[in-house]
Amino acid sequence: MLLVRRMRTIGYKNLNFVLLVLLCLVFKDSVKGEKMKRAQATYTTKTVEVDGWLDEELWKFAPAAKNFQMNYPVDEGEVSGSTEVWVAYDDENLYIAAKCFNASPVENYVVQSLKRDFSFPVNDAFAVFLDPYNDQYNGFSFGVSPYGVQREGLLVEGGRFGVTTSWDQAYYAETRRSADFWTLEMAIPFKSFRYDMNADSWGINFARNNLHANEQSTWSYVPKGYNVANMAFNGKLDFPDGKLPKAIPNIVAIPYFTIGFGDDYVADTRESLMNVGGDAKIALTSALNLDLTVNPDFSQVEIDRQVTNLTRFSIALPERRQFFLENSDLFATLGRSDVRPFFSRRIGLASGRIIPILYGARLSGKLNENWRLGLMNLHTGDSEEAGIDAQNYSVAVLQRKLFSRSSFSFYGMTRSAFEDFDRLDDFNHILGGDFIFRSADGKVNVKTFIQSAFRDEDEEDNSTYSAEAGYVSRKWEFSADGLYVGEGFRAETGFVPRLANFDALIGSTFYESYYEFGASARRWLYNGPAAIFRHGPQISWTNFYDTDFFNVQGILNARYTIALKSRATFNINYRFNDENLKYYTALIGGSFEPLPIGNYKYQFFSADYISDRRKRLWYSASVNAGEFYNGNRNGFQAELNYRIQPVTQLALNFRTDNIQFPNQYGSRRLYLIGADAGFSFTRDVNWTTFIQYNTQSDNFNINSRMQYRFRPMSDLFLVYTDNYDGNFEGKSRALILKLQWWLGL
Repeated sequence: MLLVRRMRTIGYKNLNFVLLVLLCLVFKDSVKGEKMKRAQATYTTKTVEVDGWLDEELWKFAPAAKNFQMNYPVDEGEVSGSTEVWVAYDDENLYIAAKCFNASPVENYVVQSLKRDFSFPVNDAFAVFLDPYNDQYNGFSFGVSPYGVQREGLLVEGGRFGVTTSWDQAYYAETRRSADFWTLEMAIPFKSFRYDMNADSWGINFARNNLHANEQSTWSYVPKGYNVANMAFNGKLDFPDGKLPKAIPNIVAIPYFTIGFGDDYVADTRESLMNVGGDAKIALTSALNLDLTVNPDFSQVEIDRQVTNLTRFSIALPERRQFFLENSDLFATLGRSDVRPFFSRRIGLASGRIIPILYGARLSGKLNENWRLGLMNLHTGDSEEAGIDAQNYSVAVLQRKLFSRSSFSFYGMTRSAFEDFDRLDDFNHILGGDFIFRSADGKVNVKTFIQSAFRDEDEEDNSTYSAEAGYVSRKWEFSADGLYVGEGFRAETGFVPRLANFDALIGSTFYESYYEFGASARRWLYNGPAAIFRHGPQISWTNFYDTDFFNVQGILNARYTIALKSRATFNINYRFNDENLKYYTALIGGSFEPLPIGNYKYQFFSADYISDRRKRLWYSASVNAGEFYNGNRNGFQAELNYRIQPVTQLALNFRTDNIQFPNQYGSRRLYLIGADAGFSFTRDVNWTTFIQYNTQSDNFNINSRMQYRFRPMSDLFLVYTDNYDGNFEGKSRALILKLQWWLGL
């Protein structure tokens, strides 16, 4: 205890000292000493017809990028099916062509559907990763499957977590298939992405997923265990024929129109729904974009997947609205996952109700090689039903690149209440700074931040600060972190769930400062039976303390993972929890008494298995059993997926949790059941229907959406949604027809 108090005194009051120690550890980079691969882009003045045939003279004489190297299931040896890539450009487009050979004839390539923005790991596919600013930090990716299905996305945080496919842009791609190989052509307009016009080379890599041979390969070597999109391993694309073309002004207008009706069976009302609005995208420079929105509508957005929550705290559901997803790395990655100063779902949503967004603007991108800027402002209307005044939300982020792949960000955000456009004395401001260090080889990552919150009510202890470090290699993964959150740190534009403690006995919420310390270690082993890709143990612990360093909760997790070369995975897990409840807690609902204040030590075991997702029929299953506070818990979860390639995808999922508390604290069996059906009639027409039933939230939901893409990035949607309670009494229903049109100016 004396050591812990000493850490509190010198460790957290001198965050710079903590950071200095971490940096001393991480500057020992171990960059792989391989010669960087280089490809050449050929300038052309001739027309390139994007049809997938590769019959232009250009592709016969342009230099090819080839000799792809294995990334999965091993990262050495030759690939069984080679890949060759050619790159060209003119004054408007970047062209990419590729020929993907098969070692043996393939009758049916593996694709999940014909729906855009497919998942790369579970589809036969080719992808290019571009770093047009050579910063190894932010970039763009374009990909295509053998059936010509496209995907485009952003590379954020150096691409170490893959591609964020929420970014939408118009580009063109076509493919041709045969048993021995498949070919592709892409035309990517220069105006569709940001780049340095004065550069004579870009960072680049190409990746191919060949599921028939169970191989994943890249042109520039990426070690196994690393995501193929990781920008630390990029090669170079040279433009030897001269400078890149001057950026073409890109102005896009996206108007929309909706019509439909909505029934509220609880209030016994029907409302005719008609809405008009739109977005605009304006490229101020080749690197800086302005996005505008007026009366945005998100009726076509996929509904939230319901979850069973057996914790004391709220859960962050993912953002699915397009306006908030684009360039989200500047805003959504601030802080850490459990201490977010900005959480976009705070805007336009309140207690499950939709709050109208009147207008918004976002300016984001690069100012120059070293500086990035993000500015966002949105204004929402009031809601009498939710008891909420009109609100204005503003966010500003200024990011400075440091070293080769590191950065410092300074940011501020605010929420202010309005009445008839008059500002009220109701506000919340946050100021903060993040420092992120990434080693050149991608193995070491360090992050530290400090934030302070200010409200209309004076708050003491209104800051939070954290330091965390991680190391990842082929065989080892380590991480350690420390965090402090003051009780006055009210991030009303963010997400800090553990700060608020609800007392179920008196129905009040209390805010308490807390410390958190954690560490984890994982060892990967690559020896063993031939069917195993890798296996190994992982152990982690996390402890939470109050300001007197009284242990609030301690969590120990142990796991053993077996990853098969077939891409199936098996896990065995053990969890021990030592928790001191300081407030009466209700976990299962109903009229049962809440769990009393006291110390609870409990443990449980679980095991899960995910089968080979390349198969048309694949499944996952998990079981758990053990103690739960002063009772017991056991559960089962399963998911079954089947596809009729490439038109139909069917999925069933089932989860049950059986909670048994003694006597007056009650017992309950919870169910979460879902069914998902998707039909891709063509690349332009798809229909998805999702049904889910959650006994914890007492809700049965049906959501069905038909989408017709009648021209690039322009869609017609027909959306039906229906909600019932557990007795299948109607709660609400809506039918919406939405037309949105992408107009390039």
